[in-house]
Amino acid sequence: MRCEYCGYIGEKEDFEEGKDGFWCPMCDGVLYKEGKESFSQTHVILEQSKLKNSTPVQKSKLKKRLSPLRYPGGKSKLIDQLLPYIQDKECFVEAFCGGSSLGLALLDAGKIHKLVLNDLDRNVYAFWKIVCSNQYKELNDKILEYSPIKETYFAYQERLKSSDLSDLDRAFYFLVINRCSFSGIQMANPKSDMKDRWIPKSLTERIKKIHSMSDYIEVRNNDAMELIEEMYWNPKNCIFIDPPYIEKGDQLYPVKFHLHQELAELITDLLREFPGCADLLLTYDDQEILHQLYNQNHIGIHIIGRNYSCRR
Repeated sequence: MRCEYCGYIGEKEDFEEGKDGFWCPMCDGVLYKEGKESFSQTHVILEQSKLKNSTPVQKSKLKKRLSPLRYPGGKSKLIDQLLPYIQDKECFVEAFCGGSSLGLALLDAGKIHKLVLNDLDRNVYAFWKIVCSNQYKELNDKILEYSPIKETYFAYQERLKSSDLSDLDRAFYFLVINRCSFSGIQMANPKSDMKDRWIPKSLTERIKKIHSMSDYIEVRNNDAMELIEEMYWNPKNCIFIDPPYIEKGDQLYPVKFHLHQELAELITDLLREFPGCADLLLTYDDQEILHQLYNQNHIGIHIIGRNYSCRR
């Protein structure tokens, strides 16, 4: 008998037998009995900035511009490419939610019944917390009253470093920086035309729309790896894992994430020892190390391009 995970070969009695399969004595990987296979899915989607000969994808009717946030590496343009890898599940968990274009689109379309928005960045967390609370009206009032100028931009950028801000002020300052900075990067300088992306009517309408779905949204401020391990056990969940880019993540995001190898170890360990729980969908920039880290049976690795055409 051979373990499909670690390659160990032994007699059948060397493997501990359970109801649905056998456990490898070397790596604890589960080898399913025929007819007892896991039906959960794990996909790793690797993005290339300029992928030639990319296959056109079917254009969906999902609303891709619900989020008021701009994000480097945001998934609004990739939603149609990601849809084929998402099964129908009750709950969609965003471990690094950022702008949450994908989760909001799925919730609005009725494809999920609950959305968990998690981000360790306290600015992102405060923003979604306010949008989903009764204070969203106060946030919208601030948006309608504000006209972007560089002096307040730099002042807000500095105030966001304070730990004494209210969630409402933090949410507002963060939105200003997000909308008026280059590519939505919190540490960046403002755009030359700051008013280009500051459209109060559109922003407040989006916030009001998201708030209307807030009964089905849970906002959290947890460590992503702890959240993944907590949410994995429920087979009704799909966990969307969109960590900062490996190549330029430190330049784009204020909360650093260097645990790419540890994240891969957590995911592969869960899949090997406890398969058949939540679906997992990971997105990354295409780096060779990721092909090595996720080289495991039952993990599909797919390469897509950020520049592509859609067919209707």
